[in-house]
Amino acid sequence: MMTKDTKARRARGKTEVTKYLKIRIEQLTLERSKNTNTDTLLILDKSIQELATVLDLIERKAPLQRP
Repeated sequence: MMTKDTKARRARGKTEVTKYLKIRIEQLTLERSKNTNTDTLLILDKSIQELATVLDLIERKAPLQRP
């Protein structure tokens, strides 16, 4: 059985994760705008896309599906 304290900690943890993901996506996007190397751009694009997907899943409370 979950107590109010447990629910509050989980909610706070979700907020911290969401905040981290948004900041990290912003940092990677800024780094991407400063870069011209094609290989680096591909890596940054992939990283940004993966973090954006995780953020979307967390915000929608969608379960992760395994292939």
